[in-house]
Amino acid sequence: MRILFLSNNLSGGGAERVLVNLANQMAENGQDITLRVLANTGENRKNLSDKVKYEYIFKIIAIFNYSCTWFWYLWWF
Repeated sequence: MRILFLSNNLSGGGAERVLVNLANQMAENGQDITLRVLANTGENRKNLSDKVKYEYIFKIIAIFNYSCTWFWYLWWF
């Protein structure tokens, strides 16, 4: 069975960690898993198994913080 998970990113929240663990376990059980995120960010990415296909839509190339205002530069992939 082919399954697609879609998330905003893989930042450090508990829901993202649960998503990575679920995708890893389902891939270990023989499912065809793809995890697609909007922004290629987040420390939970390093915990993702090689058996899970990982795709992103936007690649963040720089983040600047000027006067507490965040500017994100995104590249369309």
